[in-house]
Amino acid sequence: MKDLMSKRTWDRPYLMQSWGSFVAALFCSAVFFAAYGGTAWWVRYYPRPDGQVVTDAVSFGLFRMCVRGDCVIDMTNRHLVKYFLPEELKGPALYDLPACQWLMSFGVVFIIFLFFIYLGFLAGAETYYAEVWLQFVVCILILVSVAIFGAKFQGNQPNLPFGWAFWLAVVAGILFLFNGIVAAFISTAVHRKDEMSPMKLYIQES
Repeated sequence: MKDLMSKRTWDRPYLMQSWGSFVAALFCSAVFFAAYGGTAWWVRYYPRPDGQVVTDAVSFGLFRMCVRGDCVIDMTNRHLVKYFLPEELKGPALYDLPACQWLMSFGVVFIIFLFFIYLGFLAGAETYYAEVWLQFVVCILILVSVAIFGAKFQGNQPNLPFGWAFWLAVVAGILFLFNGIVAAFISTAVHRKDEMSPMKLYIQES
């Protein structure tokens, strides 16, 4: 933290771009955690004769299920899953949903590492592009998770039975991908600038 607040750190090249990427990663993470804790990965919609759209009495996210608006049912409780879910969803919920839960939970761990790495990068430490590839790893974990969920829980519905939390996860994965690409350009520019600094050139010549 002391290095982060030093004058030398704030004189580094591409400082505003680096902090912009950091703030963007914070936004990506906020979207991720909204999806991670959301209760609407699966929501079934029904059209009514009056033109309105209603939802099924049951909806669920990765870890919680909502039954008629009460979102208190633990999706890791196999007994409750068997009791409340429709028959066609019991198999995927018992055998495929845990893979999505684990993949997204690994994403949480990598995001925590990401911000420690980002702080080191902003302080001028050598991170070996970890702030870049960690975002790509999180992106892959998210997109694999939503791909599994989408493939296993679509069923035979005419409309996609996915709610806002599912689509937020898709958005989070895309955002991490784009911010990782931007971070790669920024990190490359910073490394090149550091290599051409007068102090480093003097050390190399001596």
